[in-house]
Amino acid sequence: MVHLKILEIKPFMSKLLLQDVFDCFLLLEASISTGNIFTIDGHRNRDFYTKEEYEELTASEYALTPWYQLRHYCYDIIKGSRTPSQFKLIFQLSLPDLEQLIQKAQVPFTVHDVNGLFLNIKYDGSSLSCITGISLRLFSLDKSLEHAWDQKIQLWFEHAGIVFDLL
Repeated sequence: MVHLKILEIKPFMSKLLLQDVFDCFLLLEASISTGNIFTIDGHRNRDFYTKEEYEELTASEYALTPWYQLRHYCYDIIKGSRTPSQFKLIFQLSLPDLEQLIQKAQVPFTVHDVNGLFLNIKYDGSSLSCITGISLRLFSLDKSLEHAWDQKIQLWFEHAGIVFDLL
């Protein structure tokens, strides 16, 4: 787990809400506090789809919605003359990207061992931070996947031009 403090909030928010920088993620949950508190559950609503549609949507992926499909809703809530009093976004790495990370990092895990790799983004009204996390389906003292995930996020932020301090 790494805790990254975002030093340039406006450029980060542009990358988050207006650009495709975070589109590789799935949205697990969003909570945005403005004049009201808005909560978005990123899990697909099984009852909305036919059985075939739902199976097709979730066949090669988790039952979560990609960020790019929900980004504009969050943007519509956040945009305006006043910044939100707070917000929290919980992203999960997509299955293809998880497979790629496991293969590239050569860690002793399979995708079936992993519940998810997460990126938590939190704004408290004045500062913005990102915290990484992982969840495994099994008990392991091996931290190689966690370290690979932490390193991937830091390198990815640097490549995207996101300025941060490691806390």
